[in-house]
Formats: sequence, structure tokens, C-alpha cells
Amino acid sequence: MQLVSFPTRFRFGQTPSLIDLILTNDPNLLCEISQQPPIGISDHCVIETFLQYHIPPTERYERREYTRIDFDGLNSDLAKINWDSLYHTANSIEAWNIFTNILSDLTSQNTTTFHIKYIRTKPWISSHFLKQAKIKKMLWNKFKVSGSQYDYNQHRVFSNKLKSDIRAAKYRYELNVTKRGPKAVYKFVRGKMLSKVSVPIMCKNDNTLAANEHQSANLLAEFFQSVFTSEPHTNLPPCLSPHKELFLSNIDFTEELVLAELIKISEKSSPGPDGLSPLILKKCASWIAGPLSHIMTLSFQNSVLPPIWLQALITLVWSPSLIGNKELLEKVQRRYLKTVQTLKDKPYDVRLSLLKLPSLEKRRIINDLVCTYNILTHQFGIDLSNIFELSAASHLRGHSMKLHHQKYKTRWRQNFLSNRVFNVWNSLDSDLIESSSTASFKNKLYNHLTDL
Repeated sequence: MQLVSFPTRFRFGQTPSLIDLILTNDPNLLCEISQQPPIGISDHCVIETFLQYHIPPTERYERREYTRIDFDGLNSDLAKINWDSLYHTANSIEAWNIFTNILSDLTSQNTTTFHIKYIRTKPWISSHFLKQAKIKKMLWNKFKVSGSQYDYNQHRVFSNKLKSDIRAAKYRYELNVTKRGPKAVYKFVRGKMLSKVSVPIMCKNDNTLAANEHQSANLLAEFFQSVFTSEPHTNLPPCLSPHKELFLSNIDFTEELVLAELIKISEKSSPGPDGLSPLILKKCASWIAGPLSHIMTLSFQNSVLPPIWLQALITLVWSPSLIGNKELLEKVQRRYLKTVQTLKDKPYDVRLSLLKLPSLEKRRIINDLVCTYNILTHQFGIDLSNIFELSAASHLRGHSMKLHHQKYKTRWRQNFLSNRVFNVWNSLDSDLIESSSTASFKNKLYNHLTDL
């Protein structure tokens, strides 16, 4: 049975026609069939109808909650705290708990919450465009009543102008996202995905499902730990040349040293297991450097670390070795970035350049080189330099830390870190290798690998 009884296609100078249909075998399933204005510049009307069954109501608009921290007020409150009296009899663990509790309470007191109304899938649609859409509908209803060419042209001109304005607003929004860095780009793209990424629920040994994502992560960690061999602690080889005369007697955790490290924190980095925001640590560095210095000194003197300091958030990343797997992984990001509509028709390398993102292969190379730099310059705090074999040749051009190519017989050894980075590491400039810090090395490395 066909239920539409009114014209659905309008074009000035032509007789309105009925070419859009609703077919059903149950006429009681639908009700209140009505005619609505066309979408965009189409000359076909929208047919609106209601299904005769209950659907839980969902809001077209979403109110997103945002928080704003008054850092001036927070710093003012922190300046009033007498940390010496609070730390008078506390050990390092108690002092850390006092510090985190006070910082959390003062942050809550200086935080205001506000809501912003927006369309879930189209955040560039502002209240201005919503008002314009109502005007467009009003012009269409006016044309339906009068049927004059003037009213039809008025609706068409306004509709075309609104469409171009919305398209320009979308372009400006996406352009603004690209300027905020890689994290904002990935967040925007994830929001446009129909299937959301989530941690799969794992099955326990007793065939019951994990209750949440944390239990699933712990199950994976336990399995990862179970595949390692537990070596006995007996019959250890003797230490040939123990350095008994070398020992660490004291470290001065001065307030100036702690302050300098807090200022270096990146505001865009994620919180650690303690949940302290890097932005808060950096903005309040002048007033929290003192109590943190005291906690570090207590911890070193008593040889006791707060338990949360012994925890870390670790993410395992797959680094493929086969060319086919590398290309397959790169296709994920290539398709991923096509969701940015303003860049959809541009080549992959142009999209990466405009979004200021490296390819996945370049990111793996950069991470390998940064790890190599940290090992050879002893940035990890322990000597891991035996992983690499430095070249003994002194007549070669280039930097002073060239690697010797290690021989291998298996594919697994071929893809070991020392062999993966051999060609790229030896091709680096001396100025880059002699960087004063890891951050300086990483910044120079990005510029060096722009044409890689």
C-alpha cells in the first residue's frame, strides 16, 4: 500500500509531481505523514512520518560538561599552607598523602563547572545556524502558501547561502582542530567513528568474564608474565671487579632543582597513576616545589618510596618487521585521517603535512632513535650500552657514536633494536647526536627526518 498523497517534487515552471513513495503492508504502522522543506538545494521534499511504536527519547543536542580552574586562586590558597607544620612528624608516605589530599581539595574549591550545548556529530553548528534553519523553514512554508516564483527564489537563495556558510564553518572548525596538535586531531577523528574503540572484556580461568577494563588489563599482564622463565637465584656468576669504593651518600633535592623540573613538564601529557594533572603541576610549580622537595628528601633518607611512585602506566605497541604488515598498519591511519572532510581528497602525505603528523613508520623510527640516544648517553640511570657495539674505526666521517653492524642468523635478531637503527643512526649529524638533552634531540630529529 502506498501512503503518500501529495506532490513531493517542486520545480518552478513545472507541475509538482509525486515521485517519492512510502510502501508498507501495514498502514497502521505509520501516521501523520507530512511534507517538509527540501534538504540543501534538492528539489525533492522531505517526507516526515511517525512510526507507531515506542522509541526511548533521545536529545538531539548534548550538553557537554567542562571545568575551568582558577590558577590564581589555587596558587593563592597553596601559598597559605604551612607545609613545615604538616610534615613535622610525617614520613615520606604520610607526607605524600597529605600533599595529594590538600592539592586535590584546593583544586576542587577553585574549579568551576559549566555546560556547552552542541550537536553531537556536528559541533560546528552553532545557535546562529539553528536560528537560520528556522528561517529557511519559514521561507519554505511561505512558498507553499503563495506558490509565487519570488518566494521560491527567496527560499533557494537563502538555502544556498546557509549551506555555504555551514560548509565554511565546518572547514574553520577542522582547521582549528589541526592547529591544536596531534592529540586534538586524533580525538576529533575518534569522535566521528561509528564503531568506538574499547578494551575487550577478557575471560578468566574460571570461565567468568572480567567485570571492567582494569580486570581485563590485569589478565593480559598476568598472561604476559606467565610466559617468562623464572631463573633460579643460586649459582650466580661472581662479580669480577666490584666497585666497593663507589657509593651514593646524599642527593640534594633542592627546591630550585624541583622547580626547574616541574617547569619542563609538558601540559599536553597525560597524568600518571597518581592522577595529578601535568597542567596543575606546571601552573602551581612555584608553590608545590617546596613540599615536593621535602618529600623527596625524606624518601631518600629513609629509603622508602610512596607506593604510587612504584607504579607506571605501560602500553605495549606492536612494531611490525614485515613490509606487508607495515603497509597494512599504515592503511589504518591513512583511512583514519580521511574522516577529516576538508582533507578527504588530498594525498596521504599532504594530509600528514597539513595535520603536522608523522607516518606510523616514521614514529617507530623516531622512538627507536630516541631510545638509542637515551641508552648511549645513559639517560635511563642504568648502563645498557652493551646492547650496542660502537664502531672502532676512527677514520670515518660523521659523529663519534657510530654503531658497528652486528651479524645475525635469524630474522628475529635482524629486527633487534641495534640492527633496526643501524643505518639511520649512523647517518645522523654530529650536531644532532651531541644534543644536550633528550627533548633537544627529539626536536632536532623531527626536523632531520622531514624528508624520510
